[in-house]
Amino acid sequence: MKFAHSLGWTLGLLLLGSTVGLVTKHPVYAQSRPVTGTVYVLSEGQWREATVRAATGRIVQGAPSWSYTVEYLDGDVETQVSADRVRTWEQAQADEQTSDKVVYDLSTQAGIDQMLAAHNDLRQQVGVDSLSWSTDLANSAQDWADYLITENLFSHSPASQRDNGHIGENLARYRVFGAGTAQRTPAQASQGWISEAQHFNYDANRCATGQRCGHYTQMVWADTTEVGCAVARTDNEKQEVWVCHYAPGGNVVGQRPY
Repeated sequence: MKFAHSLGWTLGLLLLGSTVGLVTKHPVYAQSRPVTGTVYVLSEGQWREATVRAATGRIVQGAPSWSYTVEYLDGDVETQVSADRVRTWEQAQADEQTSDKVVYDLSTQAGIDQMLAAHNDLRQQVGVDSLSWSTDLANSAQDWADYLITENLFSHSPASQRDNGHIGENLARYRVFGAGTAQRTPAQASQGWISEAQHFNYDANRCATGQRCGHYTQMVWADTTEVGCAVARTDNEKQEVWVCHYAPGGNVVGQRPY
């Protein structure tokens, strides 16, 4: 007996990012109902973050047995993923062997390092110096992220709050409707910005018509030396806002990023 399960999970916003590598030792968790939303899937010896796109169940010895179609963060889709290869976010965090590797904020050095790596790996590709982390910029970013979540807004902070515009700012918002949470890792939160590189024409020094690339150009702006970022979430974790502040700010009209 087979039956399909419809998933009411939708992600709103800027895109996702990197693979999170976790250790391979893992307990087996019983699944009386299908898991939804963000999961981790054991693939070639590593746990890869993915989104459940469909679930199919059958009755085995009087109990439901699930298999899944999942989409990994790089866009790859895998079908017929058995339940013993799937772990929910809560299960991954509960496992003491993985809790220090799956980071969803910037409260630890691991989270900061992940966000810096997202920036500096990109900067290395275009031959500009790496950014250093600024606690002051992170604090100002946190103030604005908290305000946006509290007021349910999504907009840039006034220039007067960013040294009259001399501090750059990147924003990202993620929302989920239905089951699951909107929690992203620092690497994922920056992927929407990084993906804008495909729309930037360096020779013309502009974005393709109808596209955005200002987040990307700020990330690789050669004169920028420091970054500080923050995240704020609603209590139910259905919405989160990421803010990064940059000094000196980039995207100066008439100048190339590098």
